[in-house]
Amino acid sequence: MLKFYSKEMKPRERRETKKKAEHMGAVYRSLMSIRNIVLACIPLTVPIGWLIGLYRSSDEGWFFYSFLALTFCVVAYMLGPIIKKQRAQVVNLRQAIDADLVHVIQCQATQMMELDEKQGEGVLYGFQVEENKMFFLRGKDYYPNKKFPSIDFEIINSAPINQDPILIRIEAHGRRLYPETRINESVKKDYYQPKNFEILEANMDSIRETLRNKPKIEAIQKERSEREGQSFAEQSQ
Repeated sequence: MLKFYSKEMKPRERRETKKKAEHMGAVYRSLMSIRNIVLACIPLTVPIGWLIGLYRSSDEGWFFYSFLALTFCVVAYMLGPIIKKQRAQVVNLRQAIDADLVHVIQCQATQMMELDEKQGEGVLYGFQVEENKMFFLRGKDYYPNKKFPSIDFEIINSAPINQDPILIRIEAHGRRLYPETRINESVKKDYYQPKNFEILEANMDSIRETLRNKPKIEAIQKERSEREGQSFAEQSQ
């Protein structure tokens, strides 16, 4: 069984959401400070280059000026997307706090499979939630512990799954669940790797063959995305 719903925050969920928002806000402010320092350093490359040119040679002065200016510009440019993502996460959490709502994915599974982790990319679990439906979790938020994964658990997020949610907590109930099928890291690249929260029509008997057919799955996902995008555009008109 797979169920998506929203509910009012419990006191513990509210505390944890505020704590995450404060932490991410502090990281965002630190990143902004670093970028501002980098940007402030760019004009300083002119006098540094001039001094080097004065005491050494003009060619060396121009070289150091160009090198330093380019380095600072590249660093500032690379920080841009990181800062943008961090800010979006802070806004996401603050909106959840203001609305006093969390968004829950309740998953009751009979069996599960796992694609082995590679180079710290996070776990990738598949849960059989219906006779021919599998639900996938992917990322570093889902590392196993004494209770999770289990036959019945709730993923409590800050937003719906189509709005880049942030995990607040996982509540696991019932018997601990272990992978019955495992795809080794050495052959993982040959298989389709489902996204976080993705749902595929498959079961434990057919999942290997389903994931091995990467082009077919990717074509289905592309068609589904285009259909959802068209539907959204029609609703916006």
